[in-house]
Formats: sequence, C-alpha cells, structure tokens
Amino acid sequence: MPDPTKHVLDIMEGSFSQLWRKGDVGFKAGVMKSYISIFEQLLRISPPIEVPVREEAMKLAGEWKEKMRANTENSLEVLGFLQFLAMYGLVSSLNEDEILNFLGIISQNEYALELSRPFAPAYKIPEVIQYLIGRKKLIDAVRLACSFGTRPRIKK
Repeated sequence: MPDPTKHVLDIMEGSFSQLWRKGDVGFKAGVMKSYISIFEQLLRISPPIEVPVREEAMKLAGEWKEKMRANTENSLEVLGFLQFLAMYGLVSSLNEDEILNFLGIISQNEYALELSRPFAPAYKIPEVIQYLIGRKKLIDAVRLACSFGTRPRIKK
C-alpha cells in the first residue's frame, strides 16, 4: 500500500517547485484550501510517518518558511504551513515566538481560525500561552486562549 504522507509530500514538492520557479512566493487561496483539506484528511487517518519522509518534509518546511517571510499576511498559507508542520510532526522545529507569530496571523481570519482548530493540540497552544504569561503578555495569552478555546494552566 502506498504511503499517503509521502504521496502528499511529493505532490507538494512539485507544486512548490513550479510556483517558486515562476518567482511567486505565495499560493492562491484555492490551492491552499485544497492542501488544507488534504492535511485534514491525513489527520483523520493519522498514518505513521517514516523517518526519511519526515526529513524530506523538514527540508520543504525550511524552504517554505523562508519563502513565506515575504508574504506572511496570507493567513491561509500560514495555516497550511502550520498544518503541514503538525501533520509531519515538525511543529517543534519552530520556537515559541514563531508559533505565536503564525497563530496571531491565523487568529485574524475567522475562516482560517476555524480550519485550524482540529490541529490546535499540535500547535502547543497551552505551552505558547504559558510562554506569554511568563513574559507578562497577559492580553496576548488571553486572546490566544479565547481564539483556540484553550484554558491556560496557571502556575503559582
């Protein structure tokens, strides 16, 4: 049986290569919605991810993140990026500030926010909220908690 995570990764690599060769930095909303839908389907079946596939996904994620820096206002692309990281077990490759920045972009768009909720556990929301509380950014922590329906654990 073919590996669905490898198949999706191969399709994405081809699509990205074509997009970047043309000099574009971001995806059109329709294309990103298709990827988001595919990530949701993969999340439902939760296939195991082999180490070589994860390593290849890590390489693509690094390139994607670099290209996306020029166009981070596209909340659907940011959502797709985070879902890609979550699907391939790569969220830990981001630091708290990066995760917070990306989640902030998503939370500005109600549609993107709604689509991101199934992946919220992978985004380490409670840890990011704790990070914000530790930095005395309480309003940001509350905003993030409300956006994702997460209750922070307050350490005394």
